[in-house]
Amino acid sequence: AEAGAVTRAPPLWLGVLGGVLLGYLVGAAVVWAVRILGSIAFNKEAMGLGDVHLLAAVGACLGWIDATVALFAGAFVGLALYPVTSILMRSSNRTLPFGPSLAIAAALVFFAKPALEWGLGQILGQPIDLP
Repeated sequence: AEAGAVTRAPPLWLGVLGGVLLGYLVGAAVVWAVRILGSIAFNKEAMGLGDVHLLAAVGACLGWIDATVALFAGAFVGLALYPVTSILMRSSNRTLPFGPSLAIAAALVFFAKPALEWGLGQILGQPIDLP
């Protein structure tokens, strides 16, 4: 920058719009990649398009980092719910929808973010402050 040049922050609406779009696109792109790669690997549809839309909405509302954490947390929520759903559905060979696990994980990430940051800080040995 030139000497005496004044730098300005973008208007608030533009910063918010950029954050929302980034969260939407990253949230959708992560699940889309898992959907495509899983479909290629398993030779059948690995995830539905609803999962892409759900995580895109989570990314737009909570941000791209929380959306990515929610995707991985959704796998653990799905593992925890599997015994209950297999008993209720009376069959263990049916495919289980990932959307409910993803929604529960997104709510857990939203409400338990301070605990998540503390736990990650304990594991890594340094304080973590997720945006």
